[in-house]
Amino acid sequence: MLDTLRKGASTGPAKVLFILLILSFGIWGIGDVVRGVGGSTAAITVGDVEVPPGEVRAVFQQELDRLRRTLGPDMTAERARELGLLDAAIAQVARDAVVRAAAQDLGIVVSSTELRRQLEQIPAFRNAQGQFDRTLFARVLQQNNLSEEAFLQSLERDMVRDALLVGPVSGAVAPAPVVAPLVAFQNEEREATAVFIDASAQPLPPVPDDAGLQSLYDENIDAFTAPEYRGLTALIVRPADLADQVEVTDEAVAEAYEQRIDEFRTPEQRVVQQVLVDDEAAAQAVADAAKGGATLAAAAEQAGAGAPIDLGAVGRDALPGEAADVVFGLEAGSVSAPVQTPLGWHVFQVSEVRPPQTQPLDAVRDQVRQRLAQDQAVDTLYDVTAQIEDALGGGATLEEAAQQAGLPLTTIQAVDRQGLTPKGAPAEGLPEEEAFLDTAFQTEEGRDSLLQEIGQGYFIVRVDEVTAPQPRPFAEVRDRVVELWQQKTRQDLARQQADAVAEALRAGRDPQAAAEGIPGATVAQTPRFTRVVNGVATPAGSLPAALVDDLFEAAEPGAVAVGRTSAGWAAAELTAVHPVEQPAELPSFGQVQQQMRSTIADDLATQFLNAYADRFGVQVNRAVIDQTL
Repeated sequence: MLDTLRKGASTGPAKVLFILLILSFGIWGIGDVVRGVGGSTAAITVGDVEVPPGEVRAVFQQELDRLRRTLGPDMTAERARELGLLDAAIAQVARDAVVRAAAQDLGIVVSSTELRRQLEQIPAFRNAQGQFDRTLFARVLQQNNLSEEAFLQSLERDMVRDALLVGPVSGAVAPAPVVAPLVAFQNEEREATAVFIDASAQPLPPVPDDAGLQSLYDENIDAFTAPEYRGLTALIVRPADLADQVEVTDEAVAEAYEQRIDEFRTPEQRVVQQVLVDDEAAAQAVADAAKGGATLAAAAEQAGAGAPIDLGAVGRDALPGEAADVVFGLEAGSVSAPVQTPLGWHVFQVSEVRPPQTQPLDAVRDQVRQRLAQDQAVDTLYDVTAQIEDALGGGATLEEAAQQAGLPLTTIQAVDRQGLTPKGAPAEGLPEEEAFLDTAFQTEEGRDSLLQEIGQGYFIVRVDEVTAPQPRPFAEVRDRVVELWQQKTRQDLARQQADAVAEALRAGRDPQAAAEGIPGATVAQTPRFTRVVNGVATPAGSLPAALVDDLFEAAEPGAVAVGRTSAGWAAAELTAVHPVEQPAELPSFGQVQQQMRSTIADDLATQFLNAYADRFGVQVNRAVIDQTL
């Protein structure tokens, strides 16, 4: 998130080029430096730089949260450590410590003025006028759960890093003679004529007898094996299930309304326009003209200022403190004196005062009642789940616990890991949340699961029966075996036809003549294509990427390649090669050159920091880190 907010803020090349992969720690010898460091409480030490374990913990937690957003909430910290996430966090923090140590050694510091200037250049914190907006800055940080101190520290470290690496990476050059062959390679174009064979058009021989089909069945037994099925009994309870147990009185509604009265109040608002200028004199000229009877737009034009900005109806909290006091001290139709904020000098005009309003109880009664019912249902839910757990802990069966709580049980006769019954239909009564089946297939046969959270409710599931995966009888799946035989046979026939066409093309026959009489055969000329494609579309079908690769392996026209397509097979003859004569004149040349330069700069930055890591030594106190986590 910090990188996103800062995007576009840096002007130094090192900002873009600083890509030190965690794999570079292999060069530093991360396995060698992970050792105890005596009685030190630092997690990582590089020269005089000591990193507290809290920094490692914060980075690890940040990456864990990101992993959970990708893989789901079931990703535990322990599992993440097994996947190497902690080692990655240590590597990242150690890398930053090396940067700090190197900066200290070279005397690189960032002044508060430089830090502020860089902050004001960040696009995320600039308003519609392109100016730094302190209020917007605070709001964006709040929305992303960032403190101002943490953000500024991170920004300062980035600036130090940029300054540190400007020198080492400034020598990164990608000479044109080195770039040109790569650009020519990427942009060379070729053409081909293809004969597409549609597998579905191939005439089938008679279906084999059951003995022949049995052999195919045996060879592909996994395709005809039923998955593991489980019979389940579940007690599922959500707040909505307890609605009958919740009663909300009129007195409770009135009391809740008074307690939450602020939710139903609209604070006083002002409809405001403003003129924003850089200096006080211009602002005073606008204010004087507007107070003299000119419209705010005319006053701004006379003073050489920009057109007024319509802020619309705003509350006090939408304005900077200095401006809020002034605006909310004005009456309708009045104009303010010049007001200074971090954004510049403002002149405000209030066109309308909207007094605070409060919605009456009758207008929001149903809303309050519904909210109270939901809250009470949640409270009741906790009581009910505690009752269920106590009953089960006391030896009651799931049926007895459900009866005591007045709740129904859900019975699922057989369901697989995908939520399907043996007939392939979705199991009825199955909760949508994945956690239910995850728990059901991790619980032993005959056992109840622990109480698990699911959405806004809870569940306990008992595994009544486990049916292990087993092949479905041949007689039951005979039709599917026939379908498989048909598919394989048609593909084999299409491949044979494509091979025959390829031989004819190699013998010099015309593609149309080679395709004549073949069921489902279509001839098409490709457009020009390069090697960096996922396939080549033609009116008759698409050549797959593997076949395109084969055509680029050929040295000259006349080469023939065969490949499988989405609908069958194709034989293609290379008809033209179009090499790049002047790669430096292609639009992509500059982009490739920049990419190559960035790669070289990455290598230089890595070597530079590796040298400092070797010089200072990188000590990782794993015992301290493990204690913190």
